[in-house]
Amino acid sequence: MNHKPGRYSGMAGAAERPELYLDRMGREGKVMTLAELRELYQQGKLHQARVCHDTLSMGWLVTFYDADGNLYELTDTLGCRVSYESPKAAEEKVHLVADCPTRIDSLYRFFEV
Repeated sequence: MNHKPGRYSGMAGAAERPELYLDRMGREGKVMTLAELRELYQQGKLHQARVCHDTLSMGWLVTFYDADGNLYELTDTLGCRVSYESPKAAEEKVHLVADCPTRIDSLYRFFEV
């Protein structure tokens, strides 16, 4: 199986279609650039955004959701996740894409070992 940078695998759908990834909950989502997300918003498909802390990069990630709950993660042109140094910096990127409600997750997350 060929792995592309920034893409997750582990589920048949995501492995067969490299534009998909799996989020932490095991749900499929799409990886998209800023311009692609802006185009979706202009079509009226994106309804909310989420900024969450990534424990791997220690940065903040941006994810958008449509009305059906489908995920669209902000990535670079190679499909790699883009993380930002602060929630404010990530929220500024949200506003470059869409004027929609934005949820900012807490910095502190607890994981079971």
